[in-house]
Amino acid sequence: MGRPSRYPPPLRAQAARIRPQHRSTWQAITTVAAAFGMSAETLRGWVREAEIASDLDRQLRREQQAELRRLNQEVTRLRQTLRRIQDTRPTPATSDPRQGTTRVAESASASVPPRRTTTPPSHSTPSGSATPAD
Repeated sequence: MGRPSRYPPPLRAQAARIRPQHRSTWQAITTVAAAFGMSAETLRGWVREAEIASDLDRQLRREQQAELRRLNQEVTRLRQTLRRIQDTRPTPATSDPRQGTTRVAESASASVPPRRTTTPPSHSTPSGSATPAD
C-alpha cells in the first residue's frame, strides 16, 4: 500500500485542471506546481491521471451510447414484429367456426350448463297429505 498523500483530493483535482497559457504543457505544469508549492513531477502525474480518467470516461460514454442505439433498434424491431403478429392473428369475435375456432357468443353459451326446469313441489294441504283430495 502506498503512503498517503499530503495533498488533499480537492487540491489535486483543482491543480490537475488548471491550464495556464504557456508554450508547452511542461511549462504550464511547472508554473502551477510552483504556485501550489509542490513538485512539478507530482503535478505532472496528477495531470496524466486526470487525462487517462477523462479518456476512459469518453470511451465509456461512447460504449454506452452505442449500446443505447443498439437497444433502441432492437425495441423498434420487436415492436414491428409484435404489430405484424397482432395484425395477422384473427380475433375470436371474427374467426370462422369451420376452422376450429368458435365465436365469442357461442363459446360463452357452450360453457354455461343448461338450466334445469323442474316443477315446484306442491304445497301440503291442511290435512297433511301432499296431494289435493279428489
